[in-house]
Amino acid sequence: MKKILSFLLALVILTGAIPMKASSLAILNGHGESCEECKEIGDADGNGVVDMDDAFHLLYYVFFPERFSLGKHYGHTSDCQTCKAAGDLDGNGAVDEDDAIYLLFHTVFPEYYPLHEMESPALLSVGYARGDITPEDSMEIYGSTATSAHDPLQMTCTAVCDGKNTALLFSLDLRNISESFTAQMTDIIEEKFGIPADHVMFNITHTHSAPNISNGTAAGVKWRQKMCDQLPVVVQAALDDMDVVKGVYTGKGHTDGITFVRRYLMPDGTYKTNPASGTATAHETEADNEMRTIRIDRMNKKDVVMVNYQTHYGSATGLYKGQYSADFVHEFRQQVEAEMDCHFVYHSGASGNLNFASAIPGERKYSDFIKATTYGLIPTMKDCLASEERVNVGELQFASSRYEATVYPDSVEDRKNAAVVNSSGYATDSEEYSALCAQYGFAGYRQVQGIMTRASLGETVELPFYAISFGDIGFASSPYEMFDTNGVQVREGSPFKMTFVCSYTNGSFGYVPSSIAFPHGAYEVFVSRFTRYTGDACADEMVRLLKECYVPGMKAESSFGESNLFT
Repeated sequence: MKKILSFLLALVILTGAIPMKASSLAILNGHGESCEECKEIGDADGNGVVDMDDAFHLLYYVFFPERFSLGKHYGHTSDCQTCKAAGDLDGNGAVDEDDAIYLLFHTVFPEYYPLHEMESPALLSVGYARGDITPEDSMEIYGSTATSAHDPLQMTCTAVCDGKNTALLFSLDLRNISESFTAQMTDIIEEKFGIPADHVMFNITHTHSAPNISNGTAAGVKWRQKMCDQLPVVVQAALDDMDVVKGVYTGKGHTDGITFVRRYLMPDGTYKTNPASGTATAHETEADNEMRTIRIDRMNKKDVVMVNYQTHYGSATGLYKGQYSADFVHEFRQQVEAEMDCHFVYHSGASGNLNFASAIPGERKYSDFIKATTYGLIPTMKDCLASEERVNVGELQFASSRYEATVYPDSVEDRKNAAVVNSSGYATDSEEYSALCAQYGFAGYRQVQGIMTRASLGETVELPFYAISFGDIGFASSPYEMFDTNGVQVREGSPFKMTFVCSYTNGSFGYVPSSIAFPHGAYEVFVSRFTRYTGDACADEMVRLLKECYVPGMKAESSFGESNLFT
């Protein structure tokens, strides 16, 4: 019956008995007849005006979708969520007969069939760029001095713009990044591009084959200047690469045999990190082996594929002594971009208690990161892409805070004894040093180092946290080596369909163990600056910021049907 009445009305209009309003498809929130975006969306036949033919095109699309697609705006296709939101006048989640019929009646009787305001999805643009930040001179890296590059260290920038605000999401192949250097970089960005500091995340891959960012040598100063010079070039290139987003897709997958909890229960009941001797009997906890992906489908340019995964990138330290390397990340990037013809971005997850290999005999491990990537990371990423779900986009949201974390209060006696050991003059790997540690009840150099570090701090330290979101996507950052149990805590507490937990971001405050690990001691606990529940409390703070960014995906209600002719 609806179809018959619709075509009867269409016939009447076609004969000219009733005029058609030219503004019939101007249906975006608050937009009017002169809006170019409305015309772009509503002008299905591309003749430069939204007219009677376009209204019929929508009607025909409803009845014959295989022959008539929705009007294409900025090249969007018939499965575009923005197109569907624009055409879904009654808010039932589909563009159907009722919408087409209502639209026809609106063109004839606009006072009785108004087009009510709708909340149109944000139109995002995304740009991508990458630049080289490999030191030009020899510098100390973890355990050796680098004199050449096995592969380049990279600075990657993903720029996201909603028409009003811009976010910059960086991934840098660095070992660490200090809060002071982060401030220097964000000052450059704000001065040159007007993008505020809380719109920027500098996430590092934590490769151990890069120098310490605080290297005070002439080579270190020169290297930091190279990064400051490269920064505006990369940002400008990302902004120049901006292209409209057609769709955003997220996926999840799991991998085994690459990442293990590196804290082990030993036969004597103690816990050790990466034990070199003795037989480890169990891991402290199970590793978080979940990989997460975001694929951004752009109109005219390559997809941008973002990966969030957690492991400790240090294999190149042993495999490539004396060479700079981005470790797993370089190989991962190379293989993905070659196979998928896309841009690749890696964001390090919570991995302060994880490693790329197991100390327990018989557990799967790879001999190098090329094999680990080829046979572990790549298949897992393909699983993520196979599980893809299209998600909503929306305006950028930002939240940040400075959380006051309590420094662990060592006793006066421990501080005094640690100072004695520290000033003994013995080499930290000597028998004399070990004997002196045992005399004062210390487990070794790391515990003494931790006490001395904490003694130089006040009672509290401010930790910077950031959250950035758009639509169903949320990014949360921590400025320290976060344990994976706290990373899972953030993901599970997040209101977003897809959350990237970015550890090692906008600061370097060392290890912050979870409350589960703290009583067991071992390396990460001994050198940590903070108390037992700091990691859990900081994870809660990250969740709070994500919730502050969250905007429920609610569509404005429509009064369609109040004058329903078809019931």
